Amino acid sequence: MSRPSGDHTGSASIQSPSVICRGSPPSAATTKTCGQTIWVIIRDRRTGASRRILLWRNVATSNNPVFSAVLSWAPDDRHLAVGISPAAAITSVTVINARRATDAASAPPIGPCAGRGDECLDPSFDARGRLTFLKGRNELTATPEWIMRWHGGRAVPLMRLSRNQRAGGTASIATDRAGNAVLLEGGLRHPEIWRWSGGHLRLVLRSTAHMLVVAPLWLSHG
Repeated sequence: MSRPSGDHTGSASIQSPSVICRGSPPSAATTKTCGQTIWVIIRDRRTGASRRILLWRNVATSNNPVFSAVLSWAPDDRHLAVGISPAAAITSVTVINARRATDAASAPPIGPCAGRGDECLDPSFDARGRLTFLKGRNELTATPEWIMRWHGGRAVPLMRLSRNQRAGGTASIATDRAGNAVLLEGGLRHPEIWRWSGGHLRLVLRSTAHMLVVAPLWLSHG
């Protein structure tokens, strides 16, 4: 799955990129009404200049057309992590040079996500340039999912999700800017939100009959 997002951990020279689907509200978007070519638009705050990067070309027969992406700036104000879901059972994370790239669709996945059957989503750079993301496998049988961290070409597992936290493959994460903490949403029967930090995990919120807790988001960064 892909969720629209964007953050900026570098300098203030470039605005957070956006993926805009024009022609219909997102809930009613189709390849016919929204267009078959989806772009990432980046604008330089100092000069006002804009450039676009191809995100994806949809086809009418797609079972999961791309209308959004998870986007995250690296602190060097140059590299951009892109998480998309071009098919119902495929999720991918790439990192592109946003100042030079013209086509994110053809960019290869990052190393930890490049294996056959690998699935990665929810990429987020922290202030030190480390990329945190969720990784699983596209297999018929249940397989482990991990919160991973990638930096300097090396991937390190931070936490293995339990069966309940995996939520049948629908779990999602949100990483704080410092990279010190991760919010995890999952839950097989009812959504729950956990907070991971320093190797420790604690439950933050659990859905009730009167309250549904979903989509955790950092409003301030530690």
